[in-house]
Amino acid sequence: MKKIHINFMSFGFFGSEPVISRIIKEMQKIKGLKLSFFGLDEPRPMIQGPENEIKISFHYARFKKNRILRRIEYIKNILKRKNNSLPEKNLICYFPGCSFLAILLNKPILILTSFTVSKSRFRRVIMDNLIRFESLFFYKVIVFSKGMRSKLLIKKSQLIQLGASYYVTNMKKMEEPNFLYIGTLFNRNILDCVAGFHDYLNDNGKGILHIICNGDRAEANIIENYISTNLFKSKIKFYYESSHPHKSEIFNLCEVGISYIPITKYYDIQPATKTFEYLLNGMFVIATKTTENQRFITKKNGILIDDSRQAIKSAFSSYSEIRHKVSRSEIKARHSALSWSKIMSDNIFHFLEHES
Repeated sequence: MKKIHINFMSFGFFGSEPVISRIIKEMQKIKGLKLSFFGLDEPRPMIQGPENEIKISFHYARFKKNRILRRIEYIKNILKRKNNSLPEKNLICYFPGCSFLAILLNKPILILTSFTVSKSRFRRVIMDNLIRFESLFFYKVIVFSKGMRSKLLIKKSQLIQLGASYYVTNMKKMEEPNFLYIGTLFNRNILDCVAGFHDYLNDNGKGILHIICNGDRAEANIIENYISTNLFKSKIKFYYESSHPHKSEIFNLCEVGISYIPITKYYDIQPATKTFEYLLNGMFVIATKTTENQRFITKKNGILIDDSRQAIKSAFSSYSEIRHKVSRSEIKARHSALSWSKIMSDNIFHFLEHES
């Protein structure tokens, strides 16, 4: 790729948008790219970005100021960015009100990683219409699913497949199956998975369930209490935020990934990063049958289920019966196109070069 300066702009900290963080990490591997990140500081330990030999500059507006002053400082950081001889591309990760950046910048590109997730239909309608309206101000829009593009009626868009990263270095099966759920607890009903696994164990099932999660602290407390009350600490390993182990360690242990997403209108066409992570790492996938999961899960790589305690219990049992037939190496090889490095080289870099 030819030399270029890419500015990423988000109204959060580095890491608050996992998709953007992963794209930046992949871009750091490419020589000739200069990268900058403009964001918002947070009252938590700062994530200064990926450790890599290629430098990336961070520009944070301080979080403690009131909202108006915070936005003013944010805009100042963007306006005073250093000009250089390299062609410049400005990629904005959507946040409410981001259209003002389209007025300040030359041919900015909007990145939409999702549409509005809320149980309130009123809020979904208002916020999705706002996204649709603000997208009109941008030169181009990057979206990660056909469903998202159709629902939001996004014009001038570039569809790019959502990607995943390799974590597994050892695909040896353990004596008993190890299952993994990784992701947020927010509005996901993960207690159904825990209770379904409980039912599976009570039905003479074997295995260990690992949960690596963040988000809703109240939900985490409920799950931790359930595990403790039922004396399942040896069978359910629960890692919440700061207690996370290194991802690769858990991915090496686990042969089945759980992509448990409530089947609702607001989740149905949202691409699920966890599904891609599991497949790319050669994991069999137990997934709720959302429209997006149905695009990738087949009888050869997983089981599609309803979003219920009974369905997840039955899926655990079904997998134990076919476990001896599942080839992790075949699943991994079949989904190599889902790697971020492949998507970056075949799609994102090509798109940015064409737009330069």
